[in-house]
This record gives sequence, C-alpha cells and structure tokens, in this order.
Amino acid sequence: MDDKNKYRLFLLFSLVFIFFLHAVATYFYLYWILWYLDDLLHFLGGVWLGLFASWLLFLSGKINIQTSNFFIIIIILGISALIGLLWEFSEFLLDKLLSIINIGRVHFFQPSIEDTMIDLFSDLLGGIVAAMFFLKNKRRYGQQP
Repeated sequence: MDDKNKYRLFLLFSLVFIFFLHAVATYFYLYWILWYLDDLLHFLGGVWLGLFASWLLFLSGKINIQTSNFFIIIIILGISALIGLLWEFSEFLLDKLLSIINIGRVHFFQPSIEDTMIDLFSDLLGGIVAAMFFLKNKRRYGQQP
C-alpha cells in the first residue's frame, strides 16, 4: 500500500473515531462533565479538516498545483475555518429550533460567545497543525517544495 492510500485510510478511520467520540460524549453528557472535551474534539476536527483539505487539493491528483507554502497554509486554514464556522452556525440554529419547539431557552450547544470563539480557535489550531504536518511531508506525498 502506497503512502497516498495510507493517508486516505487514516482519514477514514480518524473521521470514524471523531464521530464515535462525539456520539459517546453526547450520549453520556460528557461535554457537560469534562469541560475540555469540546475543545479537544474541535481541535481534532480542525486537524482532520486540514488533512482532508490537503488530500483533496494536493494529494488526490485532481488538482495539481505547485504553489508556495504560505498559500497552502491559507487554503488549509480557510477550509478548516469555513467548516468550523458552518458547524457553529448549525449549533446556533439547533439551539434556536429547540427554543421554538418549547424545550426552553436553555442553550445546549451555544452556551456563550466565549464558547463559540474557543471552538473556532480550536478548529484553526487544528488546521495549523495539519498544515504544518502536510508541509513537513509534502515531498513524501509527491509534491516538491
């Protein structure tokens, strides 16, 4: 198995792991017990999104561009930030939906703006880690610096 196939397999298994961890944390109310778990999962999600973006854009062979490292970082961070922002919007809308159907004005998913900012920061931090990993291993995956 070559490196690109290992990369795809890693992406698949890590996505399953993140969703499993999220499902367990939601089912057992671990997000409310372990304050750092939300930040950890946002970080892992940012790493996953950054690695997926690098695979999608540079490793899949569908888009073959030689570009600067700075531009690669911007692309990977942009995708991590965009998906993280969409996730935060979905949590906001879910809170609004729950309040409309009379569950109350309890904010299950968006307790505060501080929580939202920490979540987005964790997504970006994960994206930075993924970008650094990709740049470090760019030659290994067939890209020349």
